[in-house]
Amino acid sequence: MTVPYGSIREKRILAAGFLAAASLAYAVMRVYDLHHLPYLKLPLFLGFAALLLGAFPHRRIDRSPHWRRIYRAAPVLFIMAAVSIGSSFSFPADLGPEVSDSLFHGAQFFVVGLLMARWVEPVPAEPLRVPPVLLALTAVLVFALLDELHQAFVPGRQPSLRDILSDLVGGAAGILAYRLVASRVLAPARNVSRP
Repeated sequence: MTVPYGSIREKRILAAGFLAAASLAYAVMRVYDLHHLPYLKLPLFLGFAALLLGAFPHRRIDRSPHWRRIYRAAPVLFIMAAVSIGSSFSFPADLGPEVSDSLFHGAQFFVVGLLMARWVEPVPAEPLRVPPVLLALTAVLVFALLDELHQAFVPGRQPSLRDILSDLVGGAAGILAYRLVASRVLAPARNVSRP
């Protein structure tokens, strides 16, 4: 089964992914008894992103390079904003290590890497082209560094080299996963040149 890039089906998959992330974020907040403001900003933002992606005018993707650029960039910008929102939370000292462990960072940046690879090369070319992969990996690393720098200014949070490495490993796994899945599942949209 192939999913045309920019089709209603691909748009629904993106929206469903963000809705699942919103549900997961809310579940994590409930587990740690953080289901109140300001912590609810994260699941609410992810839900809003799902609505925006679901309402994206897919017919315009076929007709306008401007809309194709927006469609390519929006998901990765939304997930980067969500990571930044999550990084701005101050956690009680007893929750800090459990909430911000390496696995959590890797999982977050797996999604960042996945969507970054989609932004850099929506329909991956065969054989593997190294420049898009390096561009996506560099963007993930820069964002990981900026995220850790941001945490240096959040009370109760501190930057960590281990977190940057976890972010980079998760991001690289996301980039490779996107290439693996998208090269088999995504098809170029009809009558649309690559933006």
